[in-house]
Amino acid sequence: DHYRFVGTDQARRLRQNFITVLSKEVHSLDTSRLSQLISWISRDDPEVDDEILEDVARQLEARWEKEENINVRHELGQCLTTVLHRVDREENLPAFLRRQIEEGPEAYRQNYIANLYNELMTRSWTGEIEDELFALWPRLTDATNAEVRVQTLVPALYHLVDTMLAKREEAVGATSEARGKMTRQELAAERRQSRAKAREGM
Repeated sequence: DHYRFVGTDQARRLRQNFITVLSKEVHSLDTSRLSQLISWISRDDPEVDDEILEDVARQLEARWEKEENINVRHELGQCLTTVLHRVDREENLPAFLRRQIEEGPEAYRQNYIANLYNELMTRSWTGEIEDELFALWPRLTDATNAEVRVQTLVPALYHLVDTMLAKREEAVGATSEARGKMTRQELAAERRQSRAKAREGM
């Protein structure tokens, strides 16, 4: 039974071996094997050293840059994205997702736009992130039919505005620790003030 096996010492020894194989052969493994190995070690049992993952990410990006086959390049990008989710997510992941939009295979461009958009939607609010999200929003579909564009973009806009308002409110509001010391009336007033600031900023 797979679900029982993954938690055994034998499975941990296998994953340790997979870490070694991945770190030594990332430059030459085919993408299906790469994907399997990355999936196996993502359990982080045993824990994978960040330096190993950073080196794997560098080698994967170097392969991605040189790869001419569009399907293989796309698959390498998927592998790299998975690794970057584990290490260097804060800066290097969105940076690579932006590169994919500009430099990746045209056939997968909409996927890359959606990936960056969805990743930024998970981040804490900043003015820069909000600006980028609104710039990406009209690119969430490449449809030319007006009705199709409306069906895609209008719900996405509602969701984007609601999400940014909530994140702005969180950013301008009091800390959890401060709110814990407030009376019920003070807390209600603070939330109203934060909501008003968020809407004004929006």
